[in-house]
Amino acid sequence: MILLINLWLQEILFLHLGFGIGGSIKPDLVAYGGNLSIDHRSRSLNKNGLGVISLHSKFLEGNLFTEDIGTSYSAPYITHLAGRVSSYSKDFSSTLIKALLVASAETNSVKIDESIQKEDSFKLRGYGKVDEEFLFRSSEEVVILYATDFIQNDKNHFYEIPIPEDFFLGNKRKREVTVTLSYHSSARNTRVNYRASRISFRLLRKNSMEEVVKMFNKATSKEDYENIPEYNQNRTISSKLRDKGTVQSSTWELKQPRNSNYYLVVTRNDFSWGEKISKTEEEYSLAIVIKDKEAKEAKLYSQIKEKIVIREKIKL
Repeated sequence: MILLINLWLQEILFLHLGFGIGGSIKPDLVAYGGNLSIDHRSRSLNKNGLGVISLHSKFLEGNLFTEDIGTSYSAPYITHLAGRVSSYSKDFSSTLIKALLVASAETNSVKIDESIQKEDSFKLRGYGKVDEEFLFRSSEEVVILYATDFIQNDKNHFYEIPIPEDFFLGNKRKREVTVTLSYHSSARNTRVNYRASRISFRLLRKNSMEEVVKMFNKATSKEDYENIPEYNQNRTISSKLRDKGTVQSSTWELKQPRNSNYYLVVTRNDFSWGEKISKTEEEYSLAIVIKDKEAKEAKLYSQIKEKIVIREKIKL
C-alpha cells in the first residue's frame, strides 16, 4: 500500500518551524512545496511525481525542467505573488506588498491536527496560505483597502473602517474583517528586543471617533497602551501574540454583528534604547479585507467606494 504523507492543504510537510525571534509569528506565509509517499511494503519514501515542477539548473545542457520538494520550491511562489502585486503600481512599497499578501492569507486553508493547541498552530502555518482569487482585485463580496503612512514615536494614527450598513443587515451569515499591519524597523545584533521601533494596531468597536481618541493619549505610554482593550470577539490572533513581529494580522468573524462603528488605531511606542537608531518617521502599511461572501446580493465594493469619498483620516 502506498499512501501520501500529507493530504493537500493539510499541515505543511516542509517548513521552518516557528516561532521567530522574540516570539514573533513565523513563518509569515506557507505555500505548497511538494509531498512524499510511503510504501508500507518496502518501508521507503518516494517523492517522484509529487514535487513542484521548476526550471532545471542545467538548462544549458538541454534539461529544461526538473521536479523536487522542499521550502526552496514554496518560497519562490510567494516571491512570484509579490512580484505580481508590485507590478500594479511603482509606488507600492515593500511594506505594502507584504501587508497585502498576509491580509489575503487564510489560516484555516491549512489544516492542522486538532490535538495541536491554537497558539502552537501558528508555528506551523503562520498566517496561512494566500488566497489568490482576491489578492489582485476587489469584488462586491470581498473588498481590499490599503494605505501607507509615516508615524513618529509616541504618536497614534486613527482610522475609521468604512463598513456599509448592509454589512450588518440580513440573516445570520459569516462576515469577516481582516486587518494587517506591516513595517520595517532598525535592529541591533541581538536576539533579545532586537526591534528598535514598535508599531502595532488595535481594532475597536465604539460609537464615535471622539470616544476612541479619548482612550489614547497623544503620547501613549507602553503600560497604558497595553491596558486598552481591543475588540476580541471571534478574533483569530490576540494582540499580545501578533505584536511581537513586524508583520501583524488578525481576522474577526462577525456572524450577527451589531450595527456599530469599527475603528483602527496605529501606535508607535519605541524602546528607549532604540530612539537613537530609529527614524524620526517610520513607514508602515495597512491592508484591510472585508468579506461578505454568504450574502445573496452583496454590494460591498460599490457601497464602500461611496463612503470613502466622504471619510477622512484623523491624525494626532
